[in-house]
Amino acid sequence: MKRGRKTIFKDKIQDEAIKLARHGLTIDEIADFWGVHRATLFRWLKRYPEFSDSLKKAKKEADRNVEESLYKRALGYKYEEKHYEKFGKEMVLKKTIEKQIAPDVTAQIFWLKNRRPENWRDDRALLLTGDKDSMPIQIQFVEVASKNPDGKDKEKSKAQPPTGEEALE
Repeated sequence: MKRGRKTIFKDKIQDEAIKLARHGLTIDEIADFWGVHRATLFRWLKRYPEFSDSLKKAKKEADRNVEESLYKRALGYKYEEKHYEKFGKEMVLKKTIEKQIAPDVTAQIFWLKNRRPENWRDDRALLLTGDKDSMPIQIQFVEVASKNPDGKDKEKSKAQPPTGEEALE
């Protein structure tokens, strides 16, 4: 004879959990939504493999949408804005305006630091100085020279703005 509470897991919960995951909610947030402990949700994921697979797919879909949006924002994009006007009882298209969103440097930096960390990450190390028996201990961040793929230190770039004909290219 089984003991314990009867499960509240139903197809409705599965469908709703998948919708919530597609909107970016975490496991904890989904569990809170249904008023169950996260351990219960993990138990359901283990007990119902089709639920687990569907939830994984939904989370990947949400991540993919964010990645596409970040990529689009990093490069900039164009879109059409439609303006309507009421004509009698109907709404009639008055004009369509093509607008452009400029590339976002912050999105570019984020993308590059995560996709190409060997070239773009901020290399820092934490340096602690002082004696453990005396105060104060000093904490400072120090820049670490990046390495080329061949293991040699990269020279720090001191890029200068282009001048003359270089600026026109």
